[in-house]
Amino acid sequence: MKIFKILEKYSDVAIDQLAADKVDESANLRLPRNIIVQEIISALSSLTYVAEALAPSKPPTYAFIKLLLEAQDHMLPVEGFQEKVMQATFEMTTKAQSGEGLLTIKNYKLYINVLKNAWESGNEIDRSEAQLLEALRNELGIWTREHLLLEHHTEIKKLWDVSDSYVAARNRLLLTGLVLTFENNFVIAEEVALQIRRVWGIDLEKDCYERMLNGVKNEQLYNALEKVVLMVSGTKEEKIERIINALVPPFEFLDTISIDELREYCRQNNIQVSGKKSDVISNIINHFEQRNDLKTTEEAKGEPLLPLEPEERELNNESFSRLLENLNNDQLYDMLSKGYLKTSGTKEEKINRLVESPWSEKSLLNNLRKIELSNLCWRLGIPISGIKSEIIERVIEGASVRFSESYQKAAEEDQEGSIEAKQPDIEEKTSDVGEIEVLKKQIELPKAFEEIAAQFPELEKDEQIILALLKETKSLTEQDIERASKRHGLGWFLIKARLSEMIYKLRKSHKMPIRVKSVRSINIYEWIGEKLIENNLNESKISKDIIDALRQGVVPEKNLDVLLIGQSKTHQYLKNLLDETKINESFFKQVKHFCVRGLENMH
Repeated sequence: MKIFKILEKYSDVAIDQLAADKVDESANLRLPRNIIVQEIISALSSLTYVAEALAPSKPPTYAFIKLLLEAQDHMLPVEGFQEKVMQATFEMTTKAQSGEGLLTIKNYKLYINVLKNAWESGNEIDRSEAQLLEALRNELGIWTREHLLLEHHTEIKKLWDVSDSYVAARNRLLLTGLVLTFENNFVIAEEVALQIRRVWGIDLEKDCYERMLNGVKNEQLYNALEKVVLMVSGTKEEKIERIINALVPPFEFLDTISIDELREYCRQNNIQVSGKKSDVISNIINHFEQRNDLKTTEEAKGEPLLPLEPEERELNNESFSRLLENLNNDQLYDMLSKGYLKTSGTKEEKINRLVESPWSEKSLLNNLRKIELSNLCWRLGIPISGIKSEIIERVIEGASVRFSESYQKAAEEDQEGSIEAKQPDIEEKTSDVGEIEVLKKQIELPKAFEEIAAQFPELEKDEQIILALLKETKSLTEQDIERASKRHGLGWFLIKARLSEMIYKLRKSHKMPIRVKSVRSINIYEWIGEKLIENNLNESKISKDIIDALRQGVVPEKNLDVLLIGQSKTHQYLKNLLDETKINESFFKQVKHFCVRGLENMH
């Protein structure tokens, strides 16, 4: 079942809870339901998100997911499910303690010690630590299925075997959306099941894997079972069932067959035979994963998924390659998968495949989530705020500059024109005001600076620079502004206070070209244009609206910037607007409490 179909049954409150870690925190919290659902689908269809969500999981998570993956439509009733999970976990624990299915020639002791230390250090592991464990498994020749079994080993069991282990695993799976609910059933959506199998090295669903194995000779099944130290006797159907239940990865199974036999298998099943052995194996897996074996020749061909003509690009191949090097393997996989390109191979091979594809940079980058694009901006040292399309434009523009020959030469020679090359000098010398002033002159001012300086003469030069940057970028967070302050040598400290002063000056001069959005603990400053505030504006009404909202315990919908001036200034400012000599002091204690708690708690 698709994610969208499942979420149709979810209430708005449940959708909001599910979206907590999937919708970018700088987005408007009042997004329409359909937009939030699309953000959830985008996250749950992403290998990057699913891999990160699975990284800290502990038993009985594996049993929980395994039961659903093997069930019809990946769905089972909630009633009685806990007993099934705990029984499956007990069986895994017994198997791990007996060593059943584990090869005696592998160094499991070393891996168990590393896994134990990883869990003990922080009680859970993140994605980067999971990738280090994966690298260790590759070095030791340990499969993911063996890792999942070793999680139940006696040395590891004591780290997760507590009374509420099932409840903790269930709640985490439901919170992340890896498991959803549908009509009193637990269910794993099709898109999520695909990514879970990717993370755990289970490349094919059970029925697809079974059909693939049915086409293999009995002798080849025997050899594969022997190599993985599983019982080799029985009928062909029993051998196939044994391989599937042992979670032997399809790639590992096919790798036990010679290249000549694999090519013959491809010819018999109308699968592409060319390429090296790893390519041939990938072709076989993709054939069954896409269920082409159940389609007619014409259906298997289908409509062309790649653009008929190469899309226009802005970056040359070298710059695009260097940009892609800043992404991890999971993100490259998502770009390849959603671009209908082969996903296997090393990082270098994946990058080359993307560069040589007919897709443009915009199309490929659009396959990433906004939060991943923002992280890419952070690594490239460019502003991270804005809507997704703006961020993509900024990434491409930044890459065209950062990876150009002239930029690299300037950086290497530390020329005056290189802002990035000068930045470390600025940060080292911020304690000396005189040196800062000298360095300010060396840094190129924003393009809109002269225009802003002419329109807002009441502002200081550093405030004019920040306002000019806001006009150019359309929106900035306080973190963006802090970085810009360092880059332009402004030496700003207490960013929120400096911005509050600037907003106060703008309002006092009856000009307000920016607005402030507060989302949880983040303030977003947006450029809305040089709008003049009418002189006859009823400022008393502004104050009363804010006070009425605060008395009701809600966030004012308008004029939030008034509350960003500070506690004491807010007190005096509201008194001045109301032109009252006596204000209820108990109310202003509420205002102070409101400011201390922060706008995010009021949401």
